[in-house]
Amino acid sequence: MNQAVKIVVGTLAILGCYYLGILIKQSTSLPLPAALVGLLLLLVLLFLAPRIEHAVASSSAPLLKHMSLFFVPAVLGVSLYWSDIQAHFFSLTLAVVGSTAFCLGITAWAASKILRNQSVRSVESNGRGKQGND
Repeated sequence: MNQAVKIVVGTLAILGCYYLGILIKQSTSLPLPAALVGLLLLLVLLFLAPRIEHAVASSSAPLLKHMSLFFVPAVLGVSLYWSDIQAHFFSLTLAVVGSTAFCLGITAWAASKILRNQSVRSVESNGRGKQGND
């Protein structure tokens, strides 16, 4: 597939899922942001049509390369609410640090369980294979 065609197909897939997410959000009043609904639709699309993965990757690469530019409005928005942030600094810090620590802890716990189960299965399968060969 030509590179230009890949970029066009990938851009259409990304924008189509985004705008379909907006349409679904507005018509069903889901408690999810429209962009997240669009991302979930894009995930489903990539599972159903894996051939367009390279096209989506080609069209999203420049956006991901310059992603820091997308955070400029958010950083500038912080300056609008600086007085609120200063007034609730302790609460915000506690919420951010606490939720981050909680999520990291849950992730570490789940990863250790998954890795422990995989290593036990690996040892069991290696042990069975050696017994069968004797």
